[in-house]
Amino acid sequence: SIIHAIESLFDTYPILSARVRENDKKLYFSFDGKREIAIKEKEEIDNFVYPFELDKSLSRFLISNDGRFLCFDCHHLIFDGSSLNNIIKSLMNLLNGKKLNFVDDGVLRQTSFEENISHKYMEDGERFFETILNDRDEVYELLASVKYPYENNIEKEENYEFNLKLNADKDSLRKFLQNHSITHNQFFTSVFAYTLSRFSGSSKVLFNLIEDGRGYLDISDSVGMFVRTLPLIIDCKNQSIRSFMEYSANIVHNAMKYDLYPFRSLANKYDLNSDIYFQYAHDIFKNINNNNSEFKINEMRHDVVGDMIFYIYDLDNDSFGLKVSYSKKYSTEFISKFVESFTMISKEMINAECLSEINYINQNDLKLLDTYNKTEHELEYDDILCAFNENLKKDLDKELAVFNNKTY
Repeated sequence: SIIHAIESLFDTYPILSARVRENDKKLYFSFDGKREIAIKEKEEIDNFVYPFELDKSLSRFLISNDGRFLCFDCHHLIFDGSSLNNIIKSLMNLLNGKKLNFVDDGVLRQTSFEENISHKYMEDGERFFETILNDRDEVYELLASVKYPYENNIEKEENYEFNLKLNADKDSLRKFLQNHSITHNQFFTSVFAYTLSRFSGSSKVLFNLIEDGRGYLDISDSVGMFVRTLPLIIDCKNQSIRSFMEYSANIVHNAMKYDLYPFRSLANKYDLNSDIYFQYAHDIFKNINNNNSEFKINEMRHDVVGDMIFYIYDLDNDSFGLKVSYSKKYSTEFISKFVESFTMISKEMINAECLSEINYINQNDLKLLDTYNKTEHELEYDDILCAFNENLKKDLDKELAVFNNKTY
C-alpha cells in the first residue's frame, strides 16, 4: 500500500524524521520527529503547504482519501533538488514491490568528512574568495522592477514562478564547449552573469552559484541538504568571447573546488546577500511534470529562498528547461524580459567574436526606444540662417557679439 511504502521511506531515509533541537545554545538535528502521514479529502490538498515548526518533523505526506493524489512537503534544511529524484525513484520501486535494502547514512558521512577538512584547504579557499570578492563595492544591485509600458504575450498575473523550454542547437553548443574546454555549467553561468550585467548597469555582477555538493563522497543516492552556496563576482567588461569564457570558467572551477568554505563566513566579511542564485543541474527537475491537474497546491509565495533563483536543466535531446522562482520584488514582466534576454544571449554567445557584438535587444525594446526618440516636428524656418535673420529683426537693440571693443 501507499502508506506502507511511505513508512519504508522513513525507515530508509532517517533524515525525513529530522527535527531541530537545541543544547547549550547549539542547534543540532535529532532523527526522532513524528512521522506525518495524513489521509484527507481531496479538497484539503489546496492547503497542504504551510510553515514547518522546526522542533517538530520537517517532512510531511498527504494521501487523498480516494488514493489518487500523493503530496509531499519537506523543509529545505533537510532536502535538496537531487533528493527529490532519489525519493521518487525509491517510492516507485516500493510501489512496484521492490525492497530498499539499505539505510541512508549520507548526511552523517558528509558531516564527518567536513569535520576533517585540512587547515590548508580552508586557507587556500579563503585566499581565492578574497581575490574575487574584494570588488564588492563596485557591484550595482539589481533594482526592483517596474512595469514596461508596452504589451507582450506574457501573462500579467504575478505567478512567482516562470517556466520555459529553451530550444538550443545542441550540436553547435557541444562544439563550442569542446572548442573552449568548458562545461555546460561554466557556459550557462557565464551567460547568466553577462545577462545580469546588462540589467544591473554594472560590468561586475554578484550572484550565488548553487552546487549540489555531492562530489566528495558516494552520496548520489542520498537524501539531505548537500547543496553549496558559492558567491561569485564576475567582470563582464567587453572582451573576446574566448577570453571571457576562460576567465569566468576559471572562477567557477575554483569556486567549486573550495565549495566547503562556509558561506556564512564570506557573507559576514564581504556583506553578501542571498538575493540572486543560479544553478545548472542537468537532472534536477527531470521528474517535474507541469500538467494541468484538477487540484493545485497554494504554495507559500513569501517562502522564496531568494529574490531570483534561476535554474537551467536538461529537458530532452534537443532542448533545456528554464525555471525561475522569484519574489514580489520583481514583476512577471521583468522576469520574462530577463529570460528573453538570457535566451538571446545564450545563442549569440556561441557565434560572436566579442561581448560587444552580442545582441540582447528585441523588437519590443526597439519600439520602446523609438517612442522615446520620436521628437520629429515641423520646423518654423527652412534653415538656420533664416531663423537667425528673422530673430535679428525682432531684437535690433540687443547685443549679438562683441569683437575688438565693437558691439554688433
